[in-house]
Amino acid sequence: ETFRQTFHDKVTTIGTILALLSPWQEPLYVKRVWTNYEFYVGTSTEKVTVDIILPEQDEIAFLDKLRSDAGVVVLSEIFKVIGGIQVQKADASFIEDKKNVMRILMGSSLKEEQLDAFLSGRLSP
Repeated sequence: ETFRQTFHDKVTTIGTILALLSPWQEPLYVKRVWTNYEFYVGTSTEKVTVDIILPEQDEIAFLDKLRSDAGVVVLSEIFKVIGGIQVQKADASFIEDKKNVMRILMGSSLKEEQLDAFLSGRLSP
């Protein structure tokens, strides 16, 4: 409980999450257990604003692709990435961190599949 409260308090005290999606085709942000948890906390409370950002070169490439004939394919790729989020497969530098975060997430009344669907839904436009 102390572990959960400490991190939750840090996120809500900061008040803004900048979710850096880079590279946009396969963002590292969704592959880290801490950032998935950060996103979960940020989207679970009105006290936190979540902004999804891209580095300038990724934003330019992304917009160029959207404006091209491949725009529909690009949107399909984005939804594939969002739909493929699996928190239980996310990485952590320390296994104990991953175990603690997963205990917190699984202790909330969500099952793994529900949590993944929840996080995917929060990333959807």
